[in-house]
Amino acid sequence: MKPGVWKKRFKKGLHPAALDFTASLPEDEILVPYDIVGSIAHTRMLTKQRIISKHDGRVLEAGLKNLFKKHKEKKLKLLPEFEDVHINIETQLERLIGRPARKLHTARSRNDQIALDLRLYARDKVLQTIESLIKLEQAIIKNCIKNFNHIMPGYTHLQPAQPILWPYYLLSYFYKFQRDIQTLFELIKKINISPLGSGACCGSTLPIKPEYTAELLKFEKTFENGIDAITDRDYLISTVIHLTTIMLHQASLAEDLIIYSTQEFGLIEFSDTIATGSSIMPQKKNLDSAELLRAKAGTAIGNLVMVLTILKGLPSSYNRDLQETKQRLIDQFNLCLECLSISSLLIQSVNPTPGDWADKPDIICATDLVEYLVKKGTPFRDAYEKIGICIRDCEGNIKRFIKLVEAHLQIDRATCKKLLKPRNSVRAKKGFLSTNPGMTRKALKTAEKLNRKNQKTLSRFQKRYSLTDLIK
Repeated sequence: MKPGVWKKRFKKGLHPAALDFTASLPEDEILVPYDIVGSIAHTRMLTKQRIISKHDGRVLEAGLKNLFKKHKEKKLKLLPEFEDVHINIETQLERLIGRPARKLHTARSRNDQIALDLRLYARDKVLQTIESLIKLEQAIIKNCIKNFNHIMPGYTHLQPAQPILWPYYLLSYFYKFQRDIQTLFELIKKINISPLGSGACCGSTLPIKPEYTAELLKFEKTFENGIDAITDRDYLISTVIHLTTIMLHQASLAEDLIIYSTQEFGLIEFSDTIATGSSIMPQKKNLDSAELLRAKAGTAIGNLVMVLTILKGLPSSYNRDLQETKQRLIDQFNLCLECLSISSLLIQSVNPTPGDWADKPDIICATDLVEYLVKKGTPFRDAYEKIGICIRDCEGNIKRFIKLVEAHLQIDRATCKKLLKPRNSVRAKKGFLSTNPGMTRKALKTAEKLNRKNQKTLSRFQKRYSLTDLIK
């Protein structure tokens, strides 16, 4: 078999097994619109520089737009006899418009072409990821508002630590995802460098103008060196790392929700719409979606390790090894976007378990007793040790603990009970970072403002980088 544009170079055809092994069609399907958009920009540059005639430029652009339309309508299929998206588009374009298509690849190599396609793809998918993160933030905000007054145990080392507001807990994840959004907006700067003009590795003898192509595609600048342009995958590493971080944040949230929903904890309840059952135990209500969400973070880490391993020790300039990083990038975006959708659904489906725990004395508020003594003039470490002795001797019995505190520390029973109620503990907290309802409400208002700002910034970026607008 003699596939590809290079078939006339060889006396013998490529073995079918070798063709299958080197082909990249399965993952290239997703790159079709980006390859076409890049080709339209390249055509306009060739026309502007009089490397091709205006007539050929118009014919080429019309044909490429026709292929773009066919792809949107799901009528454009990549042909298996051609090894990649680039040769497929060029070949199908020639079948559509004839000989002018043979000028499309002028002053361009598949090396800078795939580098461009992946950057256009990554930029687009980063914006989609930001959009999904914004929706997750909105789900968190709505849940915070709905259950604002609920009080729950806060944990350290998975042991009860101090009482906190439910929205205070949820907002801790809001700010993780907010950092993810900020990081992704910054990442676009790293992606927004055009490699076109590099050719195979060192440019062309033709009077090309790479900065014009970069301008058409809304890139901030071009590379300074052709070899660097076709081999750089730093942005790809950064993208996979940042997506892995988002997956880790979701995995942590999933782990919390799984634990808190168990009968042993009983802190939260889930809608039936997100739960699954057992084939043998009729009483079971399992949170399988969260368990899979937790597991898929491992897949994300695996993708990152694969990218780093592939890139380790490669010689300079383009090597076919880079083809393998493409699938990892695509997989990572697909995985992250799928999981973000499920995370939003989980947050929409969860509610804290109602109860009167917050209005009963509990040893979880022991630190409030320590700070009460501090206010009375006792050095902190002395107060801490005295309360610690009472906790040791009460053996987990709250009534006995109150009696010990009253007997040894001269804190009357009524005051002790009041200080030990979680609701009073939450209200008594002070400071900007505290779980105090007033502070938490301010933090929630800040979260709403940040989310609205994210939406405006995303909208601006989406308009600027819309593929449809790029080819107008």
